[in-house]
Amino acid sequence: MAQIRLENLTKHYGKVKAVDEINLEIKDNEFVVFLGPSGCGKTTTLRCVAGLEAVTGGNIYFGDRRVNDLEPADRNIAMVFQHYALYPHLKVHRNISFPLKAEKMPPSERERKVKEVSELLGIENLLNRRISELPDGDKQKVALARAIVRTPEVLLLDEPLSALDEVFREQMRIEFLKIQKALQVTTVYVTHDQREAMMLADKIVVMNDGKIVETGNPQKLYEMPQNLFTGYFIGSPGMNFFNCRRKGSGALALDDGETVSFSETYRQKALGLATAEFVIGIRPEYLFFKQKIEGESNYFKIKLVNVERIHEINYGNFYLGDRLYKCLVSGGAEFGGREGFAVFNDQKILFYDLAGGKIL
Repeated sequence: MAQIRLENLTKHYGKVKAVDEINLEIKDNEFVVFLGPSGCGKTTTLRCVAGLEAVTGGNIYFGDRRVNDLEPADRNIAMVFQHYALYPHLKVHRNISFPLKAEKMPPSERERKVKEVSELLGIENLLNRRISELPDGDKQKVALARAIVRTPEVLLLDEPLSALDEVFREQMRIEFLKIQKALQVTTVYVTHDQREAMMLADKIVVMNDGKIVETGNPQKLYEMPQNLFTGYFIGSPGMNFFNCRRKGSGALALDDGETVSFSETYRQKALGLATAEFVIGIRPEYLFFKQKIEGESNYFKIKLVNVERIHEINYGNFYLGDRLYKCLVSGGAEFGGREGFAVFNDQKILFYDLAGGKIL
């Protein structure tokens, strides 16, 4: 298997920096997910690792071997794309065995490998079916089977589930985890779906504008994002960010001038920050709508615009200034238009630098 190391990896298309001097280490057998919005450079990075794109600068290592100048076929990788790239007129068996036949593997060994991988993916009953007869979920299983039948050192997956409906996506996420653990293959997976990343990854690499914004395990990135981009991008819905400033009286005010009340410990912490203007980050699930304050220390006034249901949870929408925020609501749509308070757990808030967006 293989450890992957990227050193100052750069890829330019003319004046456009698709990948901008990124550095990353991927451990042997690790499942790493590149996560970010469209155009952030994650697929280009994957294609450079695969050898499908020539790098502009920097180096790619598999273990101690520099692979910059190696053809894809010489890197012992397998790649699964969003579109299956299967031969629709051929049967499943021939699609899976195709790379083995190209390597001139003896027929008996080919049969053993096809049987082994088809049983691992639960598609042994499909071997005599034509690709054109299969539903999309089974086609993606065949594409995965063809990729891993050669026992590659590195498995690369470029948004492999984006063409599937949600039912198939859920099933295939489980399949990918099962296969990766069974084969213990170093895996790099590209997606813009943060839920997918949170479920699959040992380590998430958050990218934006061709750069790595932050890396870490899913729980760490969710609970303690080190910058505003990660906090907003990871989470469904993302983190709330409130601009806050100290007044001359020592009071703390939010975006629209509304005063925010803190427990004394966190008030002193906020007042002790080196900057008078900063950002407060709070996940919506730690911000609760209440119509009355009953002994709480941490709150500010809001007016709900409406209530929406996301993943079977009621979220209230409210504005401060011209920015929309979310909080949890116990109840339903009848709370829309009501005034009250956003109450929060101060141990779940984070402070960020207003200018640079970094955690304080």
